[in-house]
Amino acid sequence: MAQQIEKSIVIESPATTVWNILTDPHLSKEWIQEWWPEFMSLESNWMTGEPVVWKVHDGLVAAKGTVTHVEPFKKLEFSFRVSDPSFVEINENITYRLESTKNLTRLFVVVGEFGDSPDQVESYADALESWNRSLPKIKELAERHLH
Repeated sequence: MAQQIEKSIVIESPATTVWNILTDPHLSKEWIQEWWPEFMSLESNWMTGEPVVWKVHDGLVAAKGTVTHVEPFKKLEFSFRVSDPSFVEINENITYRLESTKNLTRLFVVVGEFGDSPDQVESYADALESWNRSLPKIKELAERHLH
């Protein structure tokens, strides 16, 4: 049975700041390294149809994807596929949705489907843990950059 990760967090910061934490290469490094210590950079121009590339030490490409939908400061969707052949063969879709009122933003993250293969089912727990660690760090960074 397919599963999705669906998480959200309220951040005391405008959507523009949260968006920058998610997409800026220097800022994204800070929260992605919470669960992926080897991670070095996230590269994309965040335009529909354009690539998304995750690099680790020595500039090696660790994962690739494609931006599938962009509504600046509101919604971002892209695919994610690990490049290492020794790793589980998974192609996932990730969606960030931001709902903002005044200086509060609720960030929704949807990742999935986990269930297309036994490897995907097995990777669900690790993916869930990565978002349990990432969301508080995204909140911390966004609220710190506001001041």
